[in-house]
Amino acid sequence: MLFSVIVPFLNEEKYLKECIESLLAQDFDKEEYELIFVDDGSTDNSLGIVKEFPEIKLLHEASGNVFAARNTALKAAQGEIIAFTDADCRVAKDWLSQIYRGMEDAGAAIVLGKTLFPQEAAVSLHVLEEYLNSRTEYIIARGNRRYFYGYTNNMAVRAVIFKQLGGFKEWPVPGDTEIIHRYLFTCPEGRVIFLSQMQVFHLEVKKLNDWYKKNFYYCMHNILLEKYTDFSPVSLKIKMEILALCSKKYRHSLLHLMRYCFVFAAAGLFYLLGRCAGKLRYFFYPESKYSGKNFPVEVY
Repeated sequence: MLFSVIVPFLNEEKYLKECIESLLAQDFDKEEYELIFVDDGSTDNSLGIVKEFPEIKLLHEASGNVFAARNTALKAAQGEIIAFTDADCRVAKDWLSQIYRGMEDAGAAIVLGKTLFPQEAAVSLHVLEEYLNSRTEYIIARGNRRYFYGYTNNMAVRAVIFKQLGGFKEWPVPGDTEIIHRYLFTCPEGRVIFLSQMQVFHLEVKKLNDWYKKNFYYCMHNILLEKYTDFSPVSLKIKMEILALCSKKYRHSLLHLMRYCFVFAAAGLFYLLGRCAGKLRYFFYPESKYSGKNFPVEVY
């Protein structure tokens, strides 16, 4: 079997069916991929929705930790490639095909795709969408590995990597970025690539404020990455370079550039607030309680 698709879910009844239907509608041989969904303790009708689809392998994880749920699925996965998305996402019809072609053509071990917001999302979100995908493409193309980051709403990893390194660190958020840095630390010649044709729509995010809240939460927990890996936040200089390239690529008008200024001023504020909150949380909570049972003991 070529693919195991892993999707954890917790109270996602609003988007879950659309996610499942998009995965079942792939233009890929149905015999060559399996769907593994992991219930992380849902109290709504999410479990009932998944049970409507006998094609899905349904597992359960009681810890409430999304990376523990993914690790539970990894133990049952039979595919050569592990593809990850989230229960509040819809994947493009050729998602698996693009992953397969991208990995085969480039000889990559880990691939990251383009994350899009739904068509009805606010205009400012689509402005942000252009930048975020351009940032990922820019960073990976230039090979500055300390800036590499992962996102399991649109990410695929060769199964052999998990066999060699073990599963995700069961951190609150950045386990997907950590596995990339752990892989590159143990395998410096390894390849991580960005595929613009590998597309996922993040259905839950429809307003700019939705993304800011998520970004705050991610920034708060990225303190772990900076302490235990060689990860570093992207510098302001590089952000400006990406912004200039993005504006040139999409031929932005003056109004569009003004939107960018507003979006990034607010994003910068949430970024700083998140980092401050993360440092305070890390200071007041012991590591063993803060990050769960699978805490790293070595810095790399």
